[in-house]
Amino acid sequence: MVQRMSSRSLIVVTLAAVLLGGAGCSSKSDGTNNSSKSNGNSNNQTTLPECPSVAMMKSELAITYSEPSTNGTAKQRNCAYISADGQGGTAIVHFEILAAPSDFAAIKTGYGIGGRTTADVSGLGDQAFSSVLSANAMQPNTMAALKGKLHVLVTSKASLDQEKALIAKLLG
Repeated sequence: MVQRMSSRSLIVVTLAAVLLGGAGCSSKSDGTNNSSKSNGNSNNQTTLPECPSVAMMKSELAITYSEPSTNGTAKQRNCAYISADGQGGTAIVHFEILAAPSDFAAIKTGYGIGGRTTADVSGLGDQAFSSVLSANAMQPNTMAALKGKLHVLVTSKASLDQEKALIAKLLG
């Protein structure tokens, strides 16, 4: 029962973080922005990076994923990957252009509820944090960073070090 409640809390926190920017996701990608054509390593503040390629995800997270399902708006992009073997779970890469650094602080606060522990991470963007559910090693880790106005968040079953390496590459 406790694990189920923690999973619900994680879902609520993730949804709150995604909606914090004030815009919901529109619809599934129509294929015009093929994520396999980009490695996602731009941190331009006015346009969002493309979803990382499957090759980059495998290289950095050491998990083989299928092509991502993507959706978003002009201010945010969500990339959801499902592991090819089913053992690596789902990975989420979220890009968002934030209005102010205080928005990032609010996102961090949201990731500290429901039994999750957050910690500041140095050497990644202007600000960064990690979030883990201490009571259950099977739950995914989350790493998030802010560089300028660009917020990048990765949630997966990979290690925090692997997630940090992926975000560093995405931020350029």
